[in-house]
Amino acid sequence: MNRITVWSVIMGLLCSILCATGAEAQVVINEFMATNLGNNLNPNQIQDNFGQHEDWVELYNPTGAPVNLAGHHLTDRLSNLSKWTFPAGSTIPANGFLRVWLSGRIGVPFDNNHLHANFRIGQTQENEVIAFVAPDGSTILDVNMIEETSQVGHTRGRYPDGADNWVVFTQPTVGASNNTATPYDGYAPTPVFSQPAGYHGGAINVEITIPDPSPDYVIRYTLDGSFPTQASPVYNGPINISETTVLMAATFSNNPNMLRGFYEWSTFFLGMDQHTLPAFSVAGTQVLTLLGGQQIVPLTTMEVFNENGERISKSLGDTNKHGNDSWAYQQRGIDWIDRDKMGYSGYTELQLFRMKDKAQFKRYMFKAAANDNYPFQNGGAHIRDAYVMSLSQVGNLDLDERTVEFCVLYANGQYWGVYDYREKVDDWRFTEYYYNQNRFQMDFIKTWGGTWAKYGTQQNWNTLRNFITGNDMSDQVNYDYVKTQLNVISLIDYFAVNTWIVASDWLNWNTAWWRGYNQFGGATEWRYTLWDMDAAFGHYINYTGIPNTGPTADPCFGHQLNNPGGQGHTQIFSALLNNEEFFNTYINRYADLINSVFSCEFSIAHLDSLIGIIEPEMPRQIQRWGGSMAGWQNNVNALYNFIETRCAEVIIEGMEDCYDLTAIDVTIVIEGEGEVQLNGITITPGDSPWTGTYFAEVPFDLTAIPTGDDAFQFWETLVGNLEYDDETELSITVNPDGSVTIVAHFIPVEMYPVTFWVEPEGSGFIELNGETILNYPYTDSLTAGPTHNLVAIPEPGWAFSHWESTTHGPILFDPSDTTDVVSIIIEQSDEITAHFYLLPVDLVISVEEPGMGTVIFNGQELEDYPATVEIVPGNIAQLEAVPAEGYEFVGWTFQNHTFSNLNDLFLSFEVVTFDSIVAHFQVITIFNVVVMTEPAEFGTVEIHGVDEGSFWQGMLSTLSTHPLRAVPSHEFYEFVGWQSTNGGEFTPNADMRNVQLQIFNEDTIIAQFIELPNFPITVRVEPEGSGFVALDWSVLPQYPWTGNVLAMNNTHFKALPKNEWEFSRWSTIYHAPVPSVESDEMRINIAVPDEIVAHFVPREYAVYIPNAFTPDGDGVNEIFRPLGNEWDPSHFRMQIFNRAGKMVFETTDVNQGWNGSEAGGQYYTQPEVYVYRIEVKNAISKEIKTYMGHITVIR
Repeated sequence: MNRITVWSVIMGLLCSILCATGAEAQVVINEFMATNLGNNLNPNQIQDNFGQHEDWVELYNPTGAPVNLAGHHLTDRLSNLSKWTFPAGSTIPANGFLRVWLSGRIGVPFDNNHLHANFRIGQTQENEVIAFVAPDGSTILDVNMIEETSQVGHTRGRYPDGADNWVVFTQPTVGASNNTATPYDGYAPTPVFSQPAGYHGGAINVEITIPDPSPDYVIRYTLDGSFPTQASPVYNGPINISETTVLMAATFSNNPNMLRGFYEWSTFFLGMDQHTLPAFSVAGTQVLTLLGGQQIVPLTTMEVFNENGERISKSLGDTNKHGNDSWAYQQRGIDWIDRDKMGYSGYTELQLFRMKDKAQFKRYMFKAAANDNYPFQNGGAHIRDAYVMSLSQVGNLDLDERTVEFCVLYANGQYWGVYDYREKVDDWRFTEYYYNQNRFQMDFIKTWGGTWAKYGTQQNWNTLRNFITGNDMSDQVNYDYVKTQLNVISLIDYFAVNTWIVASDWLNWNTAWWRGYNQFGGATEWRYTLWDMDAAFGHYINYTGIPNTGPTADPCFGHQLNNPGGQGHTQIFSALLNNEEFFNTYINRYADLINSVFSCEFSIAHLDSLIGIIEPEMPRQIQRWGGSMAGWQNNVNALYNFIETRCAEVIIEGMEDCYDLTAIDVTIVIEGEGEVQLNGITITPGDSPWTGTYFAEVPFDLTAIPTGDDAFQFWETLVGNLEYDDETELSITVNPDGSVTIVAHFIPVEMYPVTFWVEPEGSGFIELNGETILNYPYTDSLTAGPTHNLVAIPEPGWAFSHWESTTHGPILFDPSDTTDVVSIIIEQSDEITAHFYLLPVDLVISVEEPGMGTVIFNGQELEDYPATVEIVPGNIAQLEAVPAEGYEFVGWTFQNHTFSNLNDLFLSFEVVTFDSIVAHFQVITIFNVVVMTEPAEFGTVEIHGVDEGSFWQGMLSTLSTHPLRAVPSHEFYEFVGWQSTNGGEFTPNADMRNVQLQIFNEDTIIAQFIELPNFPITVRVEPEGSGFVALDWSVLPQYPWTGNVLAMNNTHFKALPKNEWEFSRWSTIYHAPVPSVESDEMRINIAVPDEIVAHFVPREYAVYIPNAFTPDGDGVNEIFRPLGNEWDPSHFRMQIFNRAGKMVFETTDVNQGWNGSEAGGQYYTQPEVYVYRIEVKNAISKEIKTYMGHITVIR
C-alpha cells in the first residue's frame, strides 16, 4: 500500500540532520511497530505496563557508551519537533536498545523500561513520521517517513542494526537485535480490478492485473467472500460475474524475500439488489460464522454504497457481536472497527450521519432494531430505538445519542436485511471529537446489570452522589455547587425522555453517564447518554420494574423508583426536587418538550418520516427473514396508537397529578418583525399566535429577539394578570396564575453602521452593550435613538487615554471622551476609536555581591542596589557591567527578557515588560595550562583562534570556556582526541577537533594524532610527453612522479591527452582500476606500493565518403554527409553538381549534409548520379585536401 513520499520535506530537513554531532547523532530509530492490534487477529501482540496494546518505536545506540537522552524529543509532526520530551533519567545503554510506547498518555511516572510518548501514530495517515530530535527542538537526528503501511503484527526496521536498509519483520525484535530476525523486502503488489464495485445492470467480466508484473507473482482469488490463501484458485483470465458477488484477490510471491500482498476486494451487485437505502457490504472468511451466532472477532472487509449503487468507501477491520437478548435472533447486530493497524485505512472517511458534520469514523454499529426486530420479536416494529434516538436529537435534548441512519446489509454477497447503523457514544473518539475529552481525561460510567467505569473511575461520581443525597438541596449554596458538577438539564432530559416513552429497561440496564476533566473542553459536568431504547412504548420485557408500562403511566414514575442499578440517579433527582430553582427548571423543561418535540404533531410526524424511509425495503426484509407486511404494519400501528394516547392530555394530566400543578394556556402574539424565546422554544412571526401548555405559578422566561430592521418596544398582556418590572426589557421572567396572552411589540427603527477601532493595535478592547469585541476593526449596525454603552478595557501595561468619533465628535461621549465608561446615542454612521497608552515599567537592577562591581544604566552609574528605574516599553535600555579590581564579570540574569549573549559586559535591548536584572561577578581565578600535540610533528593547536604550533603554555581563567582547534600538519595525520591530565572538560566532547575547554586546576591538555596508513606509488605516461594524469583532481607536475597516497581511500585518477593524442588504457602492477582499464577516469583503493601508467596513442586523420543515399522519407539514410576524424572545422566546403555541371548544393558547415533538394528549395532531384567536390583541412598537419567522386541518389 504505497503512499506518496514527501521528498521535498525530507530534502528540506537534510541540513538539520547533517548538523547533528556527537554520540546523540549516532542513536537512530531502529524499529517501529504501527500494527500492534490487541486481538486474536494479531499473532504478535505486545502489551505495555498498563496492559494495553500500544504501538512503539525503538532506538538503537551503536556506540560503546551509554547515551543520556534526557531533553531529546520524539514527534510524529514535523511542524512540532519538540512534541514529546525524554524525561530526566532516560538512558539508552551502550550497544543497546530503548523502546518508547506511542500511547498518547500524559504524566506517566518515570520508568526507563516503559517510557510513554504523548502521541499516537497512524500508519495510514498522510505525512505520518517518527522523528528523533535533539534537545534544541530543531535539529532532527533521525526521521522515518511512514511511506508504506505494514500488515498486522509486522514491524519495519533497519537490517542490520543501524544500517540504512529498511525491511519488514514478521516477528518483532523489541529489546533485541534486528540481526536475529528474518528480513523481508516488502509485500507483493496489490491487484487491480477492471470493473468498478457497485451495481451493474447485467453480467460482467472482471480482469485482474497487478502493477509491475513478474513471473514470481501469482494472483489468487475467491468469489465467496473469504480471503484468498495459497489454496485459492489461480487467476488466469477474465472472471464472469452473473449474480451479486464479493470478489477478493491477493498476490502471492515465489520469491521467499517477498511477503503476500495486501488484499483487494469489490462487491458487485446485480439483479434485484438495488435499494432506496445505502448498502453496507461486509465480507470475510468467518463473517457468516459471527452472524450465525458464534461470538468471534473475524477479519472483515467493509464497503459503503450510496443509494445509486456507487461505492463511496472501503476499508479493512474487524467485527464483533452487538446485542444481548437480540443475539438470540437469526438477524443479529454487529460492531465494526476500522483498523489502521492492518495497513488499509484508519477510518471510514465519510459523513455517515446527516445530523453530524463529522466525516471520519473508526467504529460504528449495525442494529437490526434489537428487541424491536421484525419478525423475530413479538410486536416488533423495527423502529423504536432509532425513533427515540433521532427524536432526542432533532428535539435538541441535552443528551448524547447514538446518531442513527438506516441501511441494508450484505454479508459475503448475501442480502442480510434492513439495519440501522449508529455512532458509538461509549468510545473516546466520540468524546474527543465533540467535546475535546480523550480517554485519559474523563470518567465514563456504564450500568448494564453491574456498574463499571469504562474510562477513568467511579469515585468522583460516588462523591457527588453522596453530597447531593447527604445534604439539604433546598439550600441554594449547595445547589449552586451541584450545578458546577452536574449538567442538570441533561439529568432532566434523561428522566423526561425515558418517562415520556415509558422506558422499561433503564437505570439498572442500558444506562451511561460521564464527564470530562479537560477544562478547555466541553462536558465538564456529568451528563447522560441514551442507550438501547427499544424496550419502550409498552414493548418488550419490563426489566426495570416500572409500575405501569401503558400509555397512561405517570411522568413522575422515574424518580419515584427505588434506585434501580444502585447508582443513585433517582435519589439524586428526588433530592434536587427539594430545590425551588431545580423544580421550576424541571417543570418548565418538561413543558417545553410537551409543547415541541413531545407534542402529538411533532412526534407523529417524526415517526411518519422514519417509517417512510424503511417501508420500501421491508418487503425484501420479510422475504429474507419471514413475517408479512400486514403483520409488520399492525405492529407499527400499535406504536402509533401508544404515542397518540400519551402525547395528548395524558401526559399533561400526569404532570398535574404528580406535582400538584394546574395547567394553563400561554399564548404568544408577535406584532412586527421579531421572535420570542420562551424558555427553550423559539416562536417566529409565522407561528404567531402560538399557544402552549405551561403550569400556573411556575415562573418561565421570555426574551424578545429583534430581527430585520425592527427594534423591540414593549411587552403587553391581553389576557390574564401579569405585572412587569419593566415592560421594555428584552428579557423578563413571568409567573402567571392562570392562562395568559402576551404580546411582544416590535417597531421599525433606523440602523447605522459603526466601526470600532483600538489604537495602538493590541493595546486593549472595547465592550459594546455588555459584549467584548475581540477583533478589530469591528463593524456593527446600531439602532438610532436608544443609548448604547461602551467600556474601554486596557490590556495589562496599558492605560486608557480617550475616545475619538470621526462623525459625531467628542460630544458623542457621555459624560466625556476621557472617561473609560461612556454612553452614546447614534444619529448617523460613525467610526469610534479607543486610544490607549503604555504605562512605564520598573527595571530592578542588582549586583550579586556588593563591592564586586557596579552597573551603568543608559550612561549613568547606579549607586544603591537594588536600584529601580522606570522606562516605557518599546524604549532601548543599555546596561554595562563594571567589575571591581580583582573581580571579573560572569553574566546577567533576567526574569522576563531573553538573550543569547548574557555573558557580554554590554547589553542593549528593547524593553518589553518589567524585569528583575542581576549582574554576577566573581573573584578572578586563573591557572597555568600547557597545551601540546602528541606526537609533536603530527599537528598544531589553535587557542582562541591563534595558531600556537605544537606547544603553548600560559594562564587561563576558570570563568569562561576557551576555544581549541586541533590541526593535522599533513593529510596522513589524523586527530583522534583531546586529553586532560587534571579534570578539564571538553564541549561538545573530546572526540571533536573544535571544542570549548573548561579548566578547573593547573592542567596539561594534549591533542592526540595518529598516522594514517599510506603507500608510495609511481605514476608514468606512455609515450612520454603524450599527456598528463590528474591525481585526486590535481594534475601531476612531472613524469614519472613518485609520492605517497592514503591507503584504501578510493584514490581518483584521470588521464588527460595532449593535442594529437588520445587515451588508450591504464596499466598497474597490483591493483585493478575501477570501473575498467579502458576508462579515462578511474579509482583505486591503494593497498600496496604500485606503479600506475596512462597509455596514449596518436590521433589519426581520416575521411569517409558514402557513394549513395536514399532521401525517400523513411527516416533511414536520408542525408549525404562525409564523416571522419581530426578535421579542422575552420575550413570545409562541399559542392554537389548534376550531370550538366550545374551546382545544385553547396555548404561550408561541416555538420550540414545534403537532403537531395536543389539549392535548398522545394524541388527535389530525381534518382541519378551526381558529382561531389569536398575540401577538408587536416587538424594535425593543417593541410587542405580535396576529394571528388560520384554519389548516387536512390528513391
